[in-house]
Amino acid sequence: MLDNIPVWALPPNWAADVHENLSWLTDVLASPTGVEQRRELRLSPRVTYEWSSQAVREERTQTDLYLMAWGDQDWYVPMWPYVTVLTATATNGDASVFAPVIGRQFEAGDAALLYHDMFKYELVEIDAVNDGHIVLTNGLQTTWPKGTKLLPVRRCFLTDQPSFSRINDGIWSGQVRFQLRGVNDYEEVVEDDYMGYPVLKLPPDEGQTMTFAYTRNTLRLDNDTGVVLNADQALDAFPVQQHSFFLHGVDEKIAFKNFLYSLRGRQKALWIPTFYIDFEVTSPIDVNDATFDVRMCGYTAMGGPASGRRFVRFEMRDGTNVYRRITASQVVSTSVERITVNEVFHAAINPDAVLRVSFMAIARMDQDAVDITHKTSIDGVAIALLSFHSLPVSFLASGWGFGWGANYGGLNVGDV
Repeated sequence: MLDNIPVWALPPNWAADVHENLSWLTDVLASPTGVEQRRELRLSPRVTYEWSSQAVREERTQTDLYLMAWGDQDWYVPMWPYVTVLTATATNGDASVFAPVIGRQFEAGDAALLYHDMFKYELVEIDAVNDGHIVLTNGLQTTWPKGTKLLPVRRCFLTDQPSFSRINDGIWSGQVRFQLRGVNDYEEVVEDDYMGYPVLKLPPDEGQTMTFAYTRNTLRLDNDTGVVLNADQALDAFPVQQHSFFLHGVDEKIAFKNFLYSLRGRQKALWIPTFYIDFEVTSPIDVNDATFDVRMCGYTAMGGPASGRRFVRFEMRDGTNVYRRITASQVVSTSVERITVNEVFHAAINPDAVLRVSFMAIARMDQDAVDITHKTSIDGVAIALLSFHSLPVSFLASGWGFGWGANYGGLNVGDV
C-alpha cells in the first residue's frame, strides 16, 4: 500500500545533466608491499540522484509550500532518467499499463507515476512487471492517452535542504539531491574470462580526458639536513588508470550497472588492459607458434616479463580476444623483438587482423562512489569515469573474492 507522502513532481531541467551516484563502502587493509584485504561494509550501495530544476509561477509556489511543510521527510521521487511512454491508451479502471519497462527500474511492490505535468499525474502501485507492461495493484483513476510519460518511483529523502536562485518574481532555479531509502540491489554479471577473473573489454571513450599515473609505496626518510633516503617497500609500481564509458541506450546502461555491482566498489578484482598499442606485431603468427615478433620497444632491455607487464591481450578486429602470459623475450634485430608466451596460438594471426596488443594487469576500482552522468533519458546518452588501481603480483595467488589464501584462483605465485 502506498504511503500518504507527497510526490516530487518538479522535473529536471535537461539543459543540465542528471547525476546518478552509487556509493559502496569498502574497508581496505593494505600492507607496505601492496597486498590487500578488502571487506564490503554495505550490502548494497547508497544511491542518490541530483539534478537542476527551474520552477515557474505556480510551480515555484507549490515547490515552496511543499518544502516548507515537508522538507526533511520522505518523498515519492520519480527516477527521471528512466522515463518511458505508454504504447497504448490506459483507460479509467485498467489494471495494466503498456510501455517498454524492462531495464528501467520498475519493480513489483514499488510505485510508478503517470505524468503530464506538475499538477496532473497519477501515482500507482506496481503488482508485477512484465515485458511490455506492468500490472497494477489497483485500477487507474484517470484515462491516460498513448504517449503519456511513465516513470518508476522510489521513496527518497533530501540529503540537504535545497537552495534556489531568483531569476525574477515568478521564476527560480536550483539543485536538489535525493537519496533512496531501502536496499538498492541489482543483478551482478561476472564473466570468468581469464584465469578466474573477468576482463574489462569495452575500450574507453576517447572523447573524455583520462589519466594514467604510477604510484609506489615509497618510504622517504628526510631529516632536512642530510641525504634523503628513499625506500620502495613493495619494489613494484601500481599504476592507476582512468577509464571513460560512453553509454547509449538501455542495454548498454543495464550492462554497465551489472558490471558495477559485480565489482562492489573497491572490493572485487579484474583484469584491466592498458588499451594502448603496447606491442606492434610485425610478422604473421602461425598455428602452434609460441612466439610473436614485435617492433622494437625496449621490452627486453628493461628486463622482459615483469610485474604488471607480463600478461597481454590481443584485441582482434573481428571482436575476439586472445590472452597470453609472457615467459621470455629476446632481441632479434635492431628493429624487432621476439616475445615468448606460455601457450601456443591455436589459430593463425595476421598483423592486419590485430587491432592492438595491450599489457593487462589485475586491478580493482580505486573508488567506492561512481557517478553516472545522464545527458538524456535512458534511451539516450550517459557517461561515467572510473579509476582502477593495479594490484601486486602476489594477489594473483588469491581468488576473485577477497585476496585471502594461497591458491584460490587456479594460479600459483610461481606462475606469475
